[in-house]
Amino acid sequence: MSEDKPLEMPQTIDEAVLKLVKLLGLEQCKKVAAMREDELIGQLHNTLGRWIRNNFGLWKGNETLKKATGKEHPDDASSVIVVALWKMVSESGAATIISEETSDES
Repeated sequence: MSEDKPLEMPQTIDEAVLKLVKLLGLEQCKKVAAMREDELIGQLHNTLGRWIRNNFGLWKGNETLKKATGKEHPDDASSVIVVALWKMVSESGAATIISEETSDES
């Protein structure tokens, strides 16, 4: 998940999730959706969770997003975002979300 230009910091959980959906793409979103909720943190904390903490400014610089999660510690805040991503791609379907995001950019 790398981009040529700097990533704009999401300010809300929904913004963070939509950015993740775009960055991850359909296949990775399907993998997240296929997980059970109780597997998420154990499997994603040190990979996707770390990426969220580092790139969305949860360690430093994005107090607005951290506050939106209701958590003080960046580890906990990233977990809230991972679960929100899982809920969105599980309930709405990754293909639907990616399709909507792509059409919004046109």
